[in-house]
Amino acid sequence: MKWRWTREEEFLYSSTRAPWTIEIADAVTSDGWILGRRMLTLHDSGAYSRFSPYGVTKHAFHHTGAYTIPNLRFDGFVVFTNRPPTTAMRGFGVTSVSFAVETHLNRIAAVLGIDAYLVDVETDIANGLPTFATVGLPQGAVKEGRERVYAALANTGYTFPLKRITVNLAPADIRKDGSAFDLPIAVGILAATEQISADRLSRVAVLGELGLEGAIRPVRGALPVALAARTARLEALVLPRENLPEAGVVSGVRVLGAGNLAELADFLDGRAELPEAQVDLAGLLAERAKHDLDFAENILMIGPPG
Repeated sequence: MKWRWTREEEFLYSSTRAPWTIEIADAVTSDGWILGRRMLTLHDSGAYSRFSPYGVTKHAFHHTGAYTIPNLRFDGFVVFTNRPPTTAMRGFGVTSVSFAVETHLNRIAAVLGIDAYLVDVETDIANGLPTFATVGLPQGAVKEGRERVYAALANTGYTFPLKRITVNLAPADIRKDGSAFDLPIAVGILAATEQISADRLSRVAVLGELGLEGAIRPVRGALPVALAARTARLEALVLPRENLPEAGVVSGVRVLGAGNLAELADFLDGRAELPEAQVDLAGLLAERAKHDLDFAENILMIGPPG
């Protein structure tokens, strides 16, 4: 008798293969140049070493990926544990470090590679059979947002109009994706039905995902949106409170945080104020500088002192 696993069964049921813990920190310019990288890699090798040091060596060789990086620091350790003996699944560490590096760069690109543009959310409510249509090339999460908006308005104590609702996301020829449109769509419906004041809306940008009870949840891309709001000379940007530290580093526009839909409505009606981002940018840079200097090791400083 021969016991043979399929490739899927091999992944699911065989012994753990070379688990790694990897930490990566990059120094990157605003236009995407990687100036330095610091990586810490820990290899849980199980009860025997055998090829484990070789895997760490592979990590060191391949941790730059396909990129030229002038400043590097790599620390790799083999950790012996009471796991069953492990071995390589593919490439003795090459696959794991390559996956980690590319995942890390995807996260960097999510911030540096996004040129945010402002979207006008236009809401029309007319008599007719109750419908809720979103136009302007909405993608999956935007379409699903209709159900979140409906539940959030109803559970916050507002009236959801049983009429023909049309929401246009302009410019209409650019695809819209993500749950950040929940909050502006809900605000548009409230303003169109005169349940809140629309006076401030022309000077304020809003974004955020709505929970079914009206809570405002964090979204991605807050930093580039804050930059776009400043470029458009808006008075303020309102976003989830969890996004305040990210967007608060942008000067020239008020960055405000709201915890739920009712708080935002009170702000737009002038009944209350929202907390504003307070970021000690000088202290943050000073703290980062200590680590960056320790990491860079070789620095050429040009110019007068200070």
